Amino acid sequence: SRTYRKCLTMIEQFTRYPEAVSLENASTEAVARALMYHWISRFGVPLRITSDRGRKFFSELFGQRNDLLGTKHFKTTPYHLQANGMVERLHQQLKAALLCHNDTGTDALPVDWMRRRAAPKEDVQSTPAKLVYGETIRLPGEFLASSNTQFRAQELVKTLRRYFNELTPERTSRHGRHLVFMFKNLNTV
Repeated sequence: SRTYRKCLTMIEQFTRYPEAVSLENASTEAVARALMYHWISRFGVPLRITSDRGRKFFSELFGQRNDLLGTKHFKTTPYHLQANGMVERLHQQLKAALLCHNDTGTDALPVDWMRRRAAPKEDVQSTPAKLVYGETIRLPGEFLASSNTQFRAQELVKTLRRYFNELTPERTSRHGRHLVFMFKNLNTV
């Protein structure tokens, strides 16, 4: 197996569906290719992408690709990790998962990502995998197979419509309070 030193992480904001792609390098071409092969080809073109202010996201290639696909690119505030909090928390969890494994490669990560996708999220009252695929994913070690209830197509569509109409995402919350510094004599002006 090949050892990769870089990782592109992505997360869909509503379903909280995470994705990570191991990269040999973090060049603009490698990131653009990974985004196309591992996200856009599976889920379609996103309306917007939020990224940090890494050089690769400001390149001409990345800008042209966004223009071609009709994707708006939003950049986070520099040195303010909370601006992209979902991905930053994902990075913390990813680092912890890497430290738990003895090897230096990323071979153990697919199982960790499967666990992450199958974990229930309180704010959407479901798992990311169920929201994306319409059913829970089967995990290693499950002894009981799911029931083989057959739905007719119209009933399935009706059930899915009702299910998605009942979903109401909660806004992401601020996890910290930062006091804003203001000069005292600024109020008098």
